[in-house]
Amino acid sequence: MTVLRAGTRGDALRVRVAGGSSDVASLAVVGAIRGVTPLAAAGRCGPGTGALRSVGAPPRRLQWREPGSDAWGRPVRVEASGSYLLEGGDDRDAWLRVRVDLAWLAPGAEEARVFLADRHNELGSDDVAAGEAEAGDVEVLELELHNVSANRLDGLTAWLDPAAEGLELSADDDAWTAPTSEGSGIALGPLDAGAHVALYVRRTIGAGAPPAVAILNQVHFAWTGA
Repeated sequence: MTVLRAGTRGDALRVRVAGGSSDVASLAVVGAIRGVTPLAAAGRCGPGTGALRSVGAPPRRLQWREPGSDAWGRPVRVEASGSYLLEGGDDRDAWLRVRVDLAWLAPGAEEARVFLADRHNELGSDDVAAGEAEAGDVEVLELELHNVSANRLDGLTAWLDPAAEGLELSADDDAWTAPTSEGSGIALGPLDAGAHVALYVRRTIGAGAPPAVAILNQVHFAWTGA
């Protein structure tokens, strides 16, 4: 049994649109137990249904089971109100970040399903008007990758999901590439604790492209050291 605070391990890297204050979210999260509010889920969880439970008292413990898994993650001891990181049973990078209000936790065991759904249009440009689409359009979005942990992130790398269409990445808004694996990804690290680095995403819409109201643009990240 351990204490895992938010902003550590797989939750060390936060992605924001440059100049913004909100994190880019991979998944929408719905479902909770008393005193526990899910804040975010790792993209590795994928869409589906997971489960969250509290175990025993005292000490209070929380566990997370990611979608597709039959195993519960290791119990996380809750000593005070605040934000915690719950890792998956089969994949510790399939985490759930939660906020706990200790006074509202159930006195005994409690369990609930947690529903995860893809969030569309999180990465990429604004809506494209009909005239722009007819002629074709190229837009660039600057992202900020923030290391919110107390440790340096080594080997920080970014790449595109193979299913992404019309996207390219750049570390300097000059040289562009479309890597689809960690091995061919863009090297962005090391990234010191509290520091951030820019990543640019370029979206190209071909002339006469059909409209799409929900675009799933996925960028993957990997690192060590948190």
